[in-house]
Amino acid sequence: MVGEKRYWFEDVPEEGRYWTVAQVGVPLSRAVQEPPDLEDASVFSEEAEEVEEFMRRGFEIGFVPAAFELQLIQTNPEEYALILYTSRQAAEEELRAMEERDAEEYLRLVDEYGQEQTDKAYSNTPPYEVVWTTPTLLLEKLEELENAGLLGYGPSFESVQVDGRDRDRWSFKRKLRRRVREEESGNE
Repeated sequence: MVGEKRYWFEDVPEEGRYWTVAQVGVPLSRAVQEPPDLEDASVFSEEAEEVEEFMRRGFEIGFVPAAFELQLIQTNPEEYALILYTSRQAAEEELRAMEERDAEEYLRLVDEYGQEQTDKAYSNTPPYEVVWTTPTLLLEKLEELENAGLLGYGPSFESVQVDGRDRDRWSFKRKLRRRVREEESGNE
């Protein structure tokens, strides 16, 4: 990597990250399509190449901020929780567990909707990946989720699960905000 530009996210220490399992990328049905030829496009410039490189490098290490859509998991009919991990290993274990459960879920869906509909749904669904974000970006996403719940275009949630432990959203957000302020004051 000599002479290659480093991006700020490549220097975020492992213990400074929050991990989750999220759907990332394009569905299998679109992944096999040929990408458009951008060579002759007037918008294809050095800036576009820089953005593409930023995204490629981020994806390589699991930093995909645009795709880090915090997914609320329904814990019972009326409650949702945000699921986070403080280590990559814990998130990867959850991804493996999800993949193991997926075989049973696939068969259940085939029984309910038929093979063709189930295969179509699976081929139009992006794969799950382990991704991470910074405390600052996580705080922004939490606020977006809260606003969506308040405005009625998303479910509201009261808890956050971090490494399998339930925490109430308010306490978690308060601690996260304090951590972000401390990091910002340490960087001045």
